[in-house]
Amino acid sequence: CWRTSASRPTESYCLLEAAPGPEGFGLCALANGEGRVKVVPINTPTAAVDLTLFRGKVHSLSWALRGYEELLLLASGPGGVVACLEISAAPSGKAIFVKERCRYLLPPSKQRWHTCSAFLPPGDFLVCGDRRGSVLLFPSRPALLKDLGVGGKVGAIAGALGEGSGSDGEETASTEWGPVSTPPTLPSLHGKQGVTSVTCHGGYVYTTGRDGAYYQLFVRGGQLQPVLRQKSCRGMNWVAGLRIMADGSMVILGFHANEFVVWSPRSHEKLHIVNCGGGHRSWAFSDTEAAMAFAYLKDGDVMLYRALGGCTRPHVILRESLHGREITCVKRVGTITLGPEFEVPGFMQPDYLEPGSEGPGLTDIVITCSEDTTVCVLALPTVTGSAHALTAVCNHISSVRALAVWGVGTPGGPQDPRPGLTAHVVSAGGRAEMHCFSLMVTPDPGTPSRLACHVMHLSSHRLDEYWDRQRSRHRMVKADPETRYMSLAVCELDRPGLGPLVAAACSDGAVRLFLLQDSGRRLQLLAETFHHKRCVLKVHSFTHEAPNQRRRLFLCSAATDGNLAFWDLTAVLDHGSTALEPPADPGLPHRLGTPCLTLQAHSCGVNSLHTLPIREGHLVASGSEDGSLHVFVLAVETPELEEAVGGAELVPQLHVLEEYSIPCAHAAHVTGLKILSPSLMVSASIDQRLTFWRLGHGEPTFMNSTVYHVPDVADMDCWPVSPEFGHRCALAGQGLEVYNWY
Repeated sequence: CWRTSASRPTESYCLLEAAPGPEGFGLCALANGEGRVKVVPINTPTAAVDLTLFRGKVHSLSWALRGYEELLLLASGPGGVVACLEISAAPSGKAIFVKERCRYLLPPSKQRWHTCSAFLPPGDFLVCGDRRGSVLLFPSRPALLKDLGVGGKVGAIAGALGEGSGSDGEETASTEWGPVSTPPTLPSLHGKQGVTSVTCHGGYVYTTGRDGAYYQLFVRGGQLQPVLRQKSCRGMNWVAGLRIMADGSMVILGFHANEFVVWSPRSHEKLHIVNCGGGHRSWAFSDTEAAMAFAYLKDGDVMLYRALGGCTRPHVILRESLHGREITCVKRVGTITLGPEFEVPGFMQPDYLEPGSEGPGLTDIVITCSEDTTVCVLALPTVTGSAHALTAVCNHISSVRALAVWGVGTPGGPQDPRPGLTAHVVSAGGRAEMHCFSLMVTPDPGTPSRLACHVMHLSSHRLDEYWDRQRSRHRMVKADPETRYMSLAVCELDRPGLGPLVAAACSDGAVRLFLLQDSGRRLQLLAETFHHKRCVLKVHSFTHEAPNQRRRLFLCSAATDGNLAFWDLTAVLDHGSTALEPPADPGLPHRLGTPCLTLQAHSCGVNSLHTLPIREGHLVASGSEDGSLHVFVLAVETPELEEAVGGAELVPQLHVLEEYSIPCAHAAHVTGLKILSPSLMVSASIDQRLTFWRLGHGEPTFMNSTVYHVPDVADMDCWPVSPEFGHRCALAGQGLEVYNWY
């Protein structure tokens, strides 16, 4: 209770919110169920200002700093109206002034009030989170959108909303009503439990919610656009907020059952755990470089938890962590050349390096995925032989088994000489889930790797969600939720304006084709086929180019029975093409036509597959579960134009010219295979041997082999570095190991 004067009876307040920022503010706001809001200076409570803003209950209060000195208070009332109050102090500091600046209107919902707010520097936009889980963007003044040349509706609230406002019946509301928000750009982003915090840092907006996730957003063209969704630690479904540390790192605040947890996304560890009883109580958190404090109410008592050292740990990291479980796939994205000013430190001194291992001044960018549901981006400098984790993507709800890369370039375009790397990545795995995101790696002298990685999430797809959106789903069989994507292949078309096709090998026996459009922002299921009738383990795409002929795109798929199937995808998007057959039922995707060629390469499952164009056609190699290798030359013959009857589509003919088999190439499953050149091939197996083979003179012959230390290798990638340096091979399994082969 708070007694305002001797002539006025005691009034009850049900909301209390302390002002943020330096201690000099010293303000708190109170509100009650009758529409009254009181702003009280803590040091001089007699200077409190009392306002009647609404004809009903005040649902929520929040403070927002605009710049470093302008302090605003937002109060939500009935009908989704949010009053914005400007708070200023007299020069003497013994009095405060409260002025209503404008009013905002939230979109219609059952629980229509805001939960948190923050101004996006320099203060042109206000970002609000509401109780329905939406994140909204409001202009700070009505003419802002017109000044910026951004389309949008800015209106005024009817004057009836201001009637009856003010203290003792006097009107204190401004005569000019503020802007009304457009419909939310990100409705129900955090689910029905609501948004818990909004933080602006480094040009981005970070939001948290009670869905166990936090989002990174940015404003472009007057609209909020999501960049990345990250999950907190396992079991923390109530993410209450986040803090940016002095070193630029981030810590997450949340509740795990009856415990308050401070969690570090960088080290994936819980820094502080407080048994407070859960999040359904009043609490406050404060931290500095010297200490951290957490205050909360429990059983009617005010409890205080205090820890020295704040939210930082004086760890000396000997080796950065990568994944918590088995690595299932590894892919090289590209290479960045850094100048001498970006010299990367390493533990190994030059005197102890092997002859020739110093290599050129290059840094390879590699991505890995794992059963721990994360995708990691790594930097592998050729000079030091170390590995630096740049960032991790935690969008998947189940294990990630496959990766595909496309659209590799530079941030400034082909003519930009500055170092950097951009690429699009597609990841897929359990629960038939697929995500597409973009990477941008740029130099950053302030990091140990001298690189910084920016990730933007573009689109996602799940077979279950696709089924739920169909109007005729009562006629369809719902996709198996246990379907897993085993392998991915990007098929880049030569048609302008169209994105690539993504082929997926699925555990339910299907080969599915997805179409990426709008630079990866739209991911659509296009076609599928159940030709193999069993689990498909691998897919691989390749192109065939010949003089005076159309560039042709082929897809090779391999299943658990050892069969290889080759599909012609050149005309898959052409009007009237026979490559796609109409769907069996309305609402289902198209059916992929019959394959051009089927081949029995092995007696059991094919775990590795690769191709390379040569003069005679294409060199195809596959590795099986029985440790055998199969290598053959595939020729592509396209009929002449005069052979086409009645304008029929020209169908290419595939023939096997030479075929060789190595029955006992390895003692266990061959899980990695790469044809480096027409005369060189490398294979990796669970028997922990990396073997090089000589090609081009009949049957492949053994060159040399080495033993690596990573058990249960699931994938391998190998790429040339330079003629002097040779090749680098990355092996992924129960760990990651990189070999240099000269």
